[in-house]
Amino acid sequence: MTLLVVDASVAVKWVCDEEHSARAAGILGAHDLTAPGLLYSEVASALARRAAAGDFDTDAALRKMRMIVRAGVTTVPDELLACGAISLSGVLRHPVYDCFYLALAIAEETRVVTADRALIAAAEAGGYGECVVWVEDAE
Repeated sequence: MTLLVVDASVAVKWVCDEEHSARAAGILGAHDLTAPGLLYSEVASALARRAAAGDFDTDAALRKMRMIVRAGVTTVPDELLACGAISLSGVLRHPVYDCFYLALAIAEETRVVTADRALIAAAEAGGYGECVVWVEDAE
């Protein structure tokens, strides 16, 4: 199996029925997946925000979070990626949180699977287009 970096925009789709959820689910089990440790903070934030908006209750958010934690994503400590993420953020003029995923993809010589068009656009504009792949195009 090939190694892919998965970002929070894709991980949330594993447990929330939204556009591209089926394709995101297809990535599970088909690839070895890795992510920065901050994946879980970003997913928790997204689930809490959706619970507060009434999309589901807090208990459902907790169940969804537990499912993502059990999905088998290997995490890399953020401190190992922070300097690379800051450098990329400066070059790309893009939020540093997203750049953690890109820094990991570069370090592992693989790609970030994302449903974040802004990340793809920034990576492509900065010469890192080969390091990102749209969720529907991930093989």
